Amino acid sequence: MVTLLAELHKACFDVPWDVKAMTDLLSMPGTRAFVIGPAEGVPAGFVIANCASDQADILAIGILPDHRRDRLGSRLLHHLSEQMRSLGVGEIFLEVAADNASAIGLYKACGYIEIGRRENYYAVGRANRTAVQMKCDLEPKPAARKAF
Repeated sequence: MVTLLAELHKACFDVPWDVKAMTDLLSMPGTRAFVIGPAEGVPAGFVIANCASDQADILAIGILPDHRRDRLGSRLLHHLSEQMRSLGVGEIFLEVAADNASAIGLYKACGYIEIGRRENYYAVGRANRTAVQMKCDLEPKPAARKAF
């Protein structure tokens, strides 16, 4: 799984995380990773999140370029939300580059709202880029109905 995540990350980002970075990340308590694809056994995207108490942070999420309009991102975020909700998480946070309009649109469509900005958060070459901080409040799972 670690090698697969590193390969997916490399295909999705300009500054990839290697196998060691992925290994270190996944060894952190509360860290979980999920992979998605258009068909069984065909990985095309991933998300890595860390949860502590009732909050979670998306550490990385990526969809291979050829699959970015296949709704895999929204399916992946929905799956992550369900998994985090089952662990008692009430809020999920993330940062996204302010110039990544398609990702921001995806997050908004999935219920995330902007809560702040971090100037010079991403260092890319000689330029620093601003991050938009976003949050999604998870609705608690409805209680099971009792039959009368």
